[in-house]
Amino acid sequence: MFRVCLALALAAVVLGTATASAHALTVMGCSSGNATKWRQHPGSCTYSSDGSSAGTARFTSLRWRGWGKATATATGRQTANHRDRDGSLSRYRTTVQVSGRDFCDGTTYYTQIRFKTAWPGTAARYSEWYALGTRC
Repeated sequence: MFRVCLALALAAVVLGTATASAHALTVMGCSSGNATKWRQHPGSCTYSSDGSSAGTARFTSLRWRGWGKATATATGRQTANHRDRDGSLSRYRTTVQVSGRDFCDGTTYYTQIRFKTAWPGTAARYSEWYALGTRC
């Protein structure tokens, strides 16, 4: 009986370690100036679809579910690209999804991103899927 319990305990530790390491090695690319930073379930992220500030999405307060799975989803805020009359940048509720995993050099990269934001006066709909780069 002791051997069975010991074997089950060891199996649980091994499976838990494998699951944790899978999550620890999954990253997504976030823009930082002209560079890309590779982050695990980032709390904030900037993404530019075309390299211009007009095509930039700035996400903050991200809370992720399903990180490391085929599709991960976060809720948080997106900052507007234009200033309000008082000079502030408005933030709106958003949902971000990443998918399309690719494995390279010991790391899993999400390769696609889409998001929907509750802008005033519009119905929130997901954007098209945009490409996220990888190091490979």
